[in-house]
Amino acid sequence: MKKQRYRVTGMTCSACSSHVEKSALKLPGMKMASVNLLTGSMQVEYDEAVCSEEMIVKAVEKGGYGAYPEEENGEPGSGKGRIQAGKEATQPGRYRKKPKRQSMR
Repeated sequence: MKKQRYRVTGMTCSACSSHVEKSALKLPGMKMASVNLLTGSMQVEYDEAVCSEEMIVKAVEKGGYGAYPEEENGEPGSGKGRIQAGKEATQPGRYRKKPKRQSMR
């Protein structure tokens, strides 16, 4: 069994994280999948003789999100298989607060 941590992009609510988790658990050889919405990460444990990193990334992509493996130190991986999902992933400044309006007195 291999334990691996992934960064997941494009999740905005608990339904999103639940969908990602269920997508991963449907894969053959997947023993455990746990998604954390706040950190944007997923921890999985799987049989590497049956399942692979590429299969996990593709399953998350099929659900409409992006994923890529992290290195052991928690840093993003090489980007191999890295997928961007939706505008949220490509427009990080999209959710910034608007500046306050100045009155013209």
